[in-house]
Amino acid sequence: MSTIWGYEETSDHLFYACRLCGGHEETSDHLFSACYIVAVLWNKVSAGCKIRQIFAFSFKDLLSVYP
Repeated sequence: MSTIWGYEETSDHLFYACRLCGGHEETSDHLFSACYIVAVLWNKVSAGCKIRQIFAFSFKDLLSVYP
């Protein structure tokens, strides 16, 4: 998953920066489990919907919460 917001060419691939935090490569793992901005957003959504928070370290972990 990548956007055109910002990228940096490295020796083996293009590095697409996360357009939300700008500090990490934008991957599914980053967007769903590591991005601070997304974590704050999910915290507010779960509090507003009165559901428990889900702590996941990867996208695969997140998918395994609801089999």
